[in-house]
Amino acid sequence: MSGKAQTALICAFLACAAFIPAGAGGETESRPEQVIVAPLKGTVNPFSADFIKTAIERGGREKAEAVIVIIDTPGGLLNSTKEIVQDILNSPVPVVAYISPSGATATSAGTFIFLAAHIAAMAPGTSVGAAHPVTMQGKAEEGKTGEKITNFASSYIDSIARQRKRNRKWAVKAVTESSSVTWEYAVKNNISDLTAPDMDTLLNKIDGMEVKAGGKTMKLATAGAKILTHKMTARQKMGNILGSPDIAYLLLSLGSIGILMEIYNPGSIFPGVVGAISLMLAFAALQVLPFNYAGLGLIMVGTGLMIAEVFMTSYGLLALAGLVSLIAGGTLLFDPAQTGGVNEKTLATVGTAFVLIFGAVAISVARSQKTSVAGGEGQVAGMEGKVVDWNGGGGIVFIGGEYWKAESNTPLSKGERIIVEKKTKGLKVKVKRSDSGNS
Repeated sequence: MSGKAQTALICAFLACAAFIPAGAGGETESRPEQVIVAPLKGTVNPFSADFIKTAIERGGREKAEAVIVIIDTPGGLLNSTKEIVQDILNSPVPVVAYISPSGATATSAGTFIFLAAHIAAMAPGTSVGAAHPVTMQGKAEEGKTGEKITNFASSYIDSIARQRKRNRKWAVKAVTESSSVTWEYAVKNNISDLTAPDMDTLLNKIDGMEVKAGGKTMKLATAGAKILTHKMTARQKMGNILGSPDIAYLLLSLGSIGILMEIYNPGSIFPGVVGAISLMLAFAALQVLPFNYAGLGLIMVGTGLMIAEVFMTSYGLLALAGLVSLIAGGTLLFDPAQTGGVNEKTLATVGTAFVLIFGAVAISVARSQKTSVAGGEGQVAGMEGKVVDWNGGGGIVFIGGEYWKAESNTPLSKGERIIVEKKTKGLKVKVKRSDSGNS
C-alpha cells in the first residue's frame, strides 16, 4: 500500500473515531431515566402479588431507575404479603413504596410491604399501621395458635425494619398493638423516609439518593424520568376484581337472585345458569378474601327464607326476613379492618334489587291468578298439576306454571299428581288425586 493510501486510511479512521461517544468502550453505562409505576389497590391477594412480581421483573429487564409501588390497601392474605416482601427485598432494581393519594392507607399487609421497600414515602393525609394478623374469618386468632401467629408476624416485621434500618420498636407495636400513625408521625419517627404530595415531587425528592439493590449501590436519577405504568394482565385483573368484597357480595346476591328466579319460573334456564355461574365465582372470591362464616351463613339463610316464600303462604313475611338476613350477612361477611368490608351503597343496591324483583313477581302472580278466577272454572277445572307441599286437608300445588292454594277430601303427599275439580272461594282450588302419573 502506498504512503498516500495509508495516510488517507488513517485520516478516515480518525474522522470516524471523532464521532464515537466518550466512554462508549468504558465500564460506565448510562441507564435510561425511566421508572415503573405499579398501583397496589384493594386487598392483597395472590393476583396482586403476581402483579407486583411482574412489575419488579419488568423494572429489572428494562433497567428502570426504580419501581414505584403506589399503595392503598386495607390488607390481605399473609402468604401473598410474604411473596411481595420477598420480591421487594430481593429486587435487582430499587423499589419505592408510596402511600398515595391523600386519604390512602397501608393497613395490615400494606404495612409489611411499605417497610420492606428501599425507599418509603407517604402523601399528606395518609396513614400506615394496624398490622395485627387476623384469620380468614376476619378475626384475631385466639389461644396458643393466635399467640404463635402474632409472634411470627412481629418477628417478621422486626426483621424487615431491621434490614431497612427503620423504627423497629414501632414496627413491632403495629403488629402486637395494632398501632397506626399519620404521615407526619411516620416521617419524624423513622418509619417513612419522606413525604410527597404528588408523583413529580416524589421523583424530584428521591433523585440522587443512593440505595443498595441486587448487591449493588445505585444512585437514583429520577428527576424528570419517564413514567411507565405497569398494567395488570387479564388474568390478574379478573382475580383482583374477585378479590373485592363488594364484587364478592354482589356475586353471592346475583347467584341467589338467579336461583330464585329459576324456582319462581321453572324451565327458564337462563336465570339458573347465571345464578350458578355467579355463585361459583363468588366462592372463588372467598378463597382469596378473609371472610366471616356467620355472615356467609346469614346470606344462605336469607336465600333459604326467600325460597320458602314460594312454597309457603306467609304474606311476604318470609321474604322480608330473608331480605334482612341477606343485608345483615353482607354487613358481617368481611371485616372492615382487614378488607374494607362491603360498601353501604352496595348493600342498599342489593336490598333494592330484591325488593323490586319480589314486587314484580308478586304483581305478576296476583294478576295471573285474578285473570284465571275472572275467566271462570273452565280455565282451571280439569287441569292437572303436582303437589308441592301438603299438610292435612290443604297445601300448595303447581298448576299450569302457577302455584295455587289447594284443598282436598282425600289425603295427598308431596310430589303426587293431582287434577283440579273446581275453584272455591278466593284463590283456592279443590283437587283430587290424578290417575295418570301416580302408581
